[in-house]
Amino acid sequence: MTIGYKLVEAGHSVTIVEKKAEIGGLAKTYNYDGFCFDSGPHRFFSSNLEVIRFLKKVFDDDLLTFPMKSSVFFLGKYYDWPLNIRTILKLPLKLIFPVFKDFLINIFKKKTANTKNFKEYIIQRYGKTLYNLDFGPYTEKFTKVPNTIIHPDWAKAGVNRAVIKEDIKINSLVELIKTTLRPKSKLDIYYPKKGISEFHDRLKEFILQRQGKILLNRKVHSLVVEDQEIKEVKIVPDNNYQKFDVVVWTGPINEISDLLNVKKGDLDYLNIVIYNVRLKGTPKLDYQWIYYVDENILFNRLYNTVLFSRVSAPEEHYGLCVEVTCNEKDEIWKNPAIKESLIVDALIKVKLIDSRDEVIDIHPERLEKAYPIYKTNYRKELKKNLDNLYKTKNLIMAGRTGLFWYNNMDHSIDNAFMVAENIITGKRELEIINYWE
Repeated sequence: MTIGYKLVEAGHSVTIVEKKAEIGGLAKTYNYDGFCFDSGPHRFFSSNLEVIRFLKKVFDDDLLTFPMKSSVFFLGKYYDWPLNIRTILKLPLKLIFPVFKDFLINIFKKKTANTKNFKEYIIQRYGKTLYNLDFGPYTEKFTKVPNTIIHPDWAKAGVNRAVIKEDIKINSLVELIKTTLRPKSKLDIYYPKKGISEFHDRLKEFILQRQGKILLNRKVHSLVVEDQEIKEVKIVPDNNYQKFDVVVWTGPINEISDLLNVKKGDLDYLNIVIYNVRLKGTPKLDYQWIYYVDENILFNRLYNTVLFSRVSAPEEHYGLCVEVTCNEKDEIWKNPAIKESLIVDALIKVKLIDSRDEVIDIHPERLEKAYPIYKTNYRKELKKNLDNLYKTKNLIMAGRTGLFWYNNMDHSIDNAFMVAENIITGKRELEIINYWE
């Protein structure tokens, strides 16, 4: 949507093909009887001033601003997240000593540049205690695969996504303690009052006003390729062929590989089922979002709607958006409703609600290919796949899903600026970035 905005602003003709009934992709807002829920805790934060200026321009400065507050739940208690030294000091005494032993080892032990997997990376930087308590079990619960086959980049990306602010460094126990001791800088995040779909709606209005086209409930069926260029795109269900000078693909990399008869890489995505829970009363805790480490708790993460925007629920009501990762073959993906009762049981167990009487209703929603999974071979597989795709001269891959990139929305917006600028100036910069170097 940002690429479309930038291109029509520059006078280009744009057609956006969207397979769903509404725009937004992985970042959209669901509405049910006066409640609104985003598809996960979406918010804007960026140190890139160009991104911030763009957001303020789109919203005409009509953005909510508030400090970030999140938590992790493990050992039966809530701890502030990202971890800091004060959080660690709240751990049981029998755990504090092993953590600080790991800290001393971390100071004096020489770091290995080439850790082979997520487990090695975390243990080297945080020690075995925090790996066993938090990082290790949460990641295996989330990804559904052993940490020994997850690339260290998943750790770098995950920490960056959770911490948000670039000048906050917690890539090791030593950095964590140094950061905790430094004076705190203010960390405000931006959020549209009516939910994240308000962002797409404003971009959509701008694009349509400038004669751009947005085709909903459509799919790319096939491509006509000549001399290594896409000449025509067949769009269904219309079954018509359209000509484009440039094709920007933001869908799954596997799908465009099939359309171009390019050998697919060993690249897997993870799906999400979100349970949007409408509730009576007021939130028990003031955390905007919370991570759950315990494998006996079904969900990985949840966010509280009214702590992003008070108008997301009627007065004396609120919503919890509860996330469960899964694969396409999993029972929960095929029939999300079967887990609703377990979701409520878990909310009671973690003390977010007192009883089932507080629950008005639950609305499960499915998000396909929400996370790229960084297995230990992903860099090689991704480079090989993109190199083959980029032999098609007028194809550009972009965004979280198209670039197989575990990122935030502000990174996708920044990527959109680059793509649009390259199209406008006639350049084609297709460097494959090692995002987490």
